Amino acid sequence: MGKQMTGADLQSKHRRTYLDFRRQNYIISTEAFEDAYDSGTKEQKILLESFLTAPNPDLLRSTIIDIMLGGTLTMPTLKKIAQKYQILNYSRMTKFELEDELLSLGVKL
Repeated sequence: MGKQMTGADLQSKHRRTYLDFRRQNYIISTEAFEDAYDSGTKEQKILLESFLTAPNPDLLRSTIIDIMLGGTLTMPTLKKIAQKYQILNYSRMTKFELEDELLSLGVKL
């Protein structure tokens, strides 16, 4: 027969769910989530929105990374990365020039 759940088991499960939601809330509040959502396809946006009701911070983190690395980066994303690496005149560069400059600095795109 199945194991009967006790009050302590239920508290432990609730605590784990609570901590997962807190971790997930932190991830969603980052710029990486915003960039992934803005540059994602319609299907990817729906997938990211599904994390608002079901806590799974590890899967959310890997989904964001997949979206950011899966396709070509958009110009606004490249400019944010260039700003973080303090590239001079990044706002005047073309997409190709930005990618080339970032790659020459060793940034993985």
